Amino acid sequence: MESDDGRNFSNPNIFYAAINNDVGELSSAINEGQSLADIQDEQTLYTPIHVASIHNSLAFLQAAENLEYDPWTRDSLQRLPIDHAAALGFKDIQKLLLEKMYPPGWDKDTVVPFDKLER
Repeated sequence: MESDDGRNFSNPNIFYAAINNDVGELSSAINEGQSLADIQDEQTLYTPIHVASIHNSLAFLQAAENLEYDPWTRDSLQRLPIDHAAALGFKDIQKLLLEKMYPPGWDKDTVVPFDKLER
């Protein structure tokens, strides 16, 4: 069976899930081997996280919190997903992405302070 736009309902698509804020389709797409690191096209370099951020897909991003993804991935114009959310005024999306970018304890990293390095 096909949808009005020609998509086959039996084949989940992680990018349609991101556009439509569809957690069920996200789950199905992941189970079919799709990834939050997939690239939509070579022109934009959007990941599903970029697409969800642009479409204000909060439920999709909340579900993605349980999955591995890099919130620091840049698109072809060097924009992060949080940049798109900020430009569009999606505060809830910004908050969620910021928490993914800086998880609790991030400032307790074991990196040696610059002034403690041997020279």
